[in-house]
Amino acid sequence: MDGTPYAPDTTTGGASSGPRVEPGVRETETAAGKKLPSLLYFFWPSREDAAGQACEELAARVFVDGRVVDLAASFVCIRVNGKTCPKPVLSKFGVKTFPTIVFMTCGLKVVSSVTTVSIPAADFASLMQSVVNANTKTVEAIEARRAALESQLSLGDKAFNAGQYGSAKKAYERIVATGGNDTLVGNAKSRIEEIRLIGILEEATKLFDEGKYAEARGRFTVIVDFDFGCPTREKARTMLPECEMGVTYADACSKSGLASMEALQRILDNEDYKGSFRAKAEAKIAEIKASWGKNGSSH
Repeated sequence: MDGTPYAPDTTTGGASSGPRVEPGVRETETAAGKKLPSLLYFFWPSREDAAGQACEELAARVFVDGRVVDLAASFVCIRVNGKTCPKPVLSKFGVKTFPTIVFMTCGLKVVSSVTTVSIPAADFASLMQSVVNANTKTVEAIEARRAALESQLSLGDKAFNAGQYGSAKKAYERIVATGGNDTLVGNAKSRIEEIRLIGILEEATKLFDEGKYAEARGRFTVIVDFDFGCPTREKARTMLPECEMGVTYADACSKSGLASMEALQRILDNEDYKGSFRAKAEAKIAEIKASWGKNGSSH
């Protein structure tokens, strides 16, 4: 804010190669990340037009005021060229005339705007100070909310690590119910999804233990196919080969004689497989051969 609407923004990192013409949305999000309020200055670039002349008048009378310049250091100041700015963005910020100055807290809430060229510099500075004060309260509220969510997440994680998935899920759901879009909410959503997958894993494991290998394979596949990295998914991945061999083993056991041996041999021929059905297949083949010795038949 050095007195000209065409000057580069000097409050957010020094001089630039030219005027800021970005629509401002991305910059306000950057300000939110820094917990600073935003000052969006929508200007008209042509000195030949009345709007451009009004922008120049405001800049020459208000932007050079010492208190305004000092307070600008507490904002992320964003210059937006009204001539090139997309109409939806102008509509979003309620811009109908130039100049228009929009003030936002770091909570991305518009708290005030200035559209009159005649505003005294002292009043403009007072407005800036009120926005700084409002932003301070917003920051305090954000930090209090985050502390509460961190406490809730800690409770959820404690229950999760103890295997108390019902209690953990309730804690995570309370975080998600806040409707936020930050990392803590994302973590809670991930935990809820992992708890769901753990339930499927337990169901699949039970089916496997009951010898229902094909059904178990279907449940494990649901977990593996889910695009979500977690220990549960890796456990399911390790169980898929077991299910495949379980299906082969059950099929072999439903047959007799040579047909059963041939099916069992397919398990042994898989050199990459080192699971429990290898030993079972070897034992079953030995049992079949022993019965041949007693009966004198290979059928």
